[in-house]
Amino acid sequence: MAAERLTFLFWNIQRKPLAGLLEAIVGHHGVDILLLAETGDGLPSRLGDLVPRVGRCPRVAVYAREAARPIRESERWTIRALETGDGELLLAAAHLPSRLRFSAESQDMEVLRFAREIRDLEQERGHTADLW
Repeated sequence: MAAERLTFLFWNIQRKPLAGLLEAIVGHHGVDILLLAETGDGLPSRLGDLVPRVGRCPRVAVYAREAARPIRESERWTIRALETGDGELLLAAAHLPSRLRFSAESQDMEVLRFAREIRDLEQERGHTADLW
């Protein structure tokens, strides 16, 4: 996998049964990494060429063509390592607390914790460039 050619899709599917639509989108757009939030039960065993990459974060499901090895995870976020032809790529994805159920302060604390984990991991592994 070459990093400059990766296609990502992150979608909060709100527990809707969208496997057929997801498979069509993955195939049409050549998605390499699919990240799903609020998946509910019954995720398919594969979506096109993508297979689930198991981790401990229950709020973000990761499907990928290649290994997406969990490095650090919490209840709400995951940071994965992807090996590319250009070296290691760190992938960070989150499903953070809802504004409907959490205070602004608790949301801020969760975002700051997630950002600190990303920064610390980048420093530990010698990463100096970010993709947004």
